[in-house]
Amino acid sequence: MKKLLFIIAILIFINVYAKDIEYNRDGSITVNSKDGKTVVNMDGKTILGIPIRSVTMSVKEEKPVITFVYAAEYSDEDLPEKIRNIMNATSKLMLREIGKSNSKLTDLKLVFSLCRYCKTGYCKRKGKKEFTIMFFEKNKKYDEFSVPYIETLKSDAESTLSALIVKKALAK
Repeated sequence: MKKLLFIIAILIFINVYAKDIEYNRDGSITVNSKDGKTVVNMDGKTILGIPIRSVTMSVKEEKPVITFVYAAEYSDEDLPEKIRNIMNATSKLMLREIGKSNSKLTDLKLVFSLCRYCKTGYCKRKGKKEFTIMFFEKNKKYDEFSVPYIETLKSDAESTLSALIVKKALAK
C-alpha cells in the first residue's frame, strides 16, 4: 500500500511539474527552473530519476564460473519480479544442462537488461521496448538477442525464454 501511495505521489508531482522537464534525444532530461536549465544524465536511472541497482547472481562459482548481471546502465527500471523469475529459471535450467553435457565450457557472463519505457537514458537512445540478453565469454561479447518487452509478460515467459537463453549460451 505504501508503494502504491508513493507511486501516486510521484505521478502527481510529475503532472504538476511536467512542463518544467524536457526529454532529450540523447536520453538526458533538461529541468527548467527559475535558476535556469539543468541537463541531467539519466543513464542507470528510472524515468523518475531514481538510481537503478545492478544485480549480480553467481550461478556457478567453481570452474566454469557462470554469472548473471541485471545491468542498470542498460535498463530503465529496477529489476522487476518477472525478469528476476526468468533469470532464476534460466539459472536452474543452465545448471541442469551443464550437468548433462560433457562440453568444455568456459567462464560465462550473461548481462540482462530491460527497456520498458524508453523515455530516458540508454533505453531512449535504443528506442525499443525490449528485454535483452548479452553473452560474454572471457569478458568478450559473443552474442546478443532481444525479445519485445510484451513477451516477458506472457504466462509461459519463464520456461520459454529460459530455454532460449540456455540454448544460446551453451551453443558457443
